[in-house]
Amino acid sequence: MKFLITRLSLFLSVCAFLAPLAHANDSAVFDKGKNVYPINNENIRMVSEKVIVHRKNVSDIYIKRRIANVDCEFLFENITDETQKVKIGFPGIECATTDPNCFAGLNKFVSYVNGEKVPVSIKEEEFRHHYKNKEGKDVPVGHYLRRNWYTWDVTFPPRSKVKLRNTYETVLGSDTIGHYWFEYVLVTGENWSGPIGSAVIKVIYEDEDYLRRRVGKVQPSGYKIQGNKIIWELKDFTPKENVHIFEISNHVILGQYVVDFAAYFNSKEYDAAERLYTHIDLKNPVAIHKEWLPQILYPLISRDVISEALERLYVAQLRNEIFARHGKKPDTMAMYMIFGDFLRGTKSESVSWYEYNPNYSDDLLNDIEKKNIKFIEDYERERGWR
Repeated sequence: MKFLITRLSLFLSVCAFLAPLAHANDSAVFDKGKNVYPINNENIRMVSEKVIVHRKNVSDIYIKRRIANVDCEFLFENITDETQKVKIGFPGIECATTDPNCFAGLNKFVSYVNGEKVPVSIKEEEFRHHYKNKEGKDVPVGHYLRRNWYTWDVTFPPRSKVKLRNTYETVLGSDTIGHYWFEYVLVTGENWSGPIGSAVIKVIYEDEDYLRRRVGKVQPSGYKIQGNKIIWELKDFTPKENVHIFEISNHVILGQYVVDFAAYFNSKEYDAAERLYTHIDLKNPVAIHKEWLPQILYPLISRDVISEALERLYVAQLRNEIFARHGKKPDTMAMYMIFGDFLRGTKSESVSWYEYNPNYSDDLLNDIEKKNIKFIEDYERERGWR
C-alpha cells in the first residue's frame, strides 16, 4: 500500500505543474478591451452540438506527438423577439500565470458562422477555479491561471437559429510518468439558456487496438465504445462534467511493477554470454504481487492487455540486461527504471550488480550475446513491439 500511495502522490505532484488541456463549448463572453471572461446569456439557447475528435499519433524527426483534431458544430436559437448581438468565446489551454513558456492557445483555430469563415480575435483571461462550500458560496481554489479566448461577434435575428462551427488542432496533455489526456469542457454550455437539447460527442482513434491497449479511463459515464470510437449521445441535459480521456503508456504499467522486475533481475543468474536463448527464455517469469493495481487506476485496461504489456516489458529488460551487464548507460526510460539511477545513470538504485562503464561499446559483447540480442529483437518485431 505504501508503494501505491507513493506512486499516486508522484502522479498528483507531477500533474500539478503541467497544464491540462481545456477545450470547451462556445460561451458568451464579456469583453473588457484586452481581456474577456465568460458570462451567462438567458436569451440564447444551445439547441444541439456535435463534436468529432480524431486522435492521432504523429512522428517527426525528434519526437512522437499525440494530437487531437477537433471539429465541433453548435446550433443556437434566439428565443426572444429582438435581435441579439453576442460576443462568442472559445477557450484555449489553461496555464499557470507563473509559467511564461506555457502556450495558452490552440493550433489552426478556425470559426464559421452559418458556413462562412469569420475573423477571430484572441483575448486573455486571468482566473481561478472555484467550488461551492456547504453554504453554497463560491470559494476560490488553487493558483491564478491564464488562458486565451478566441472571440468573434455573432448576430442572432429574432426567433431564429444560427449554426456555429470551430475546428482546431491540439497536443494532448502529458506528464513525465507516461500519462496522456484529452479534455473537452462541456460545462461552459451551462452558460446558455436552459438545458442543451442534444449532443453527440465522438472520439475516434486511428485503430481499435490502440484504444483497447492505451485508454485507461473515460469520463463522464454514459459513453459506449464501438470499435475505434468512444461515443456519448445526450438529450436535454445541463452539463455538470467534462469529457476526460486518460491514456497510458507501457512505462506506466512498468512503474507499478518496477519493484518486482528489479528484484528478479537483481537475483537472476546471468548466462546470456554462455548460451543461446530460446523462446522458453522469453516467457515472463517475474512474480507479480500487485496484479490488480492497474485495473483499479485504469478500469478499461483488461487483464489480457496487462499480461501482454508485462511480457513485452520483460523481453525488453532481458535485452537491456545484456547491455547493462557491461555497464552501458541506460538510454531508455524502461532501462533507467530497472538498471540505472534516473538522474545520473551511473549506479542502479534497484540492481546491485550494475556499474556504469564510461568506456562502454558494443565491442564488449561476445558473439553469443550479440546473437541473443538479435534473437530478442527479431521476436519483438514478430510481435509488433518494435
